Amino acid sequence: MKLTAKKYAVAMVESLESNKDVSSVSAKVKNLVAILRKRKQGKIMKRFYGVFKEEWQSRRGEVEVKVILPSKPTNEDMQELKSSLDEAFGGKAILSVSVDDKLIGGMKLEFGEYVVDGSIARNLSRLEAKLNS
Repeated sequence: MKLTAKKYAVAMVESLESNKDVSSVSAKVKNLVAILRKRKQGKIMKRFYGVFKEEWQSRRGEVEVKVILPSKPTNEDMQELKSSLDEAFGGKAILSVSVDDKLIGGMKLEFGEYVVDGSIARNLSRLEAKLNS
């Protein structure tokens, strides 16, 4: 049986979920690293963190969302956006907000392998393409 980063990540998440003892986490991580080194699994070691994080968040109903805005949002705007994204994803959206001065308006959302470009520039380019066709 071929072991993949996903299989190691699932095993680690299950191990951590079954044992709530925080002091054992360090030992479990060290043990995993030792196993991967012994088996010369450098590629898996490089991918493990991202796959583990994805599995950990998935089991908790969490989605990491990068939000790109033209200006810094108010606290009220952030609460409203978070609430909307929580509802849309059916879980907990973990927001990472950045400001891009090049955006005229609107926003971009990046989550998982997806990008939702709701910027005014993108909408104008779509309109231009329709008018020119």
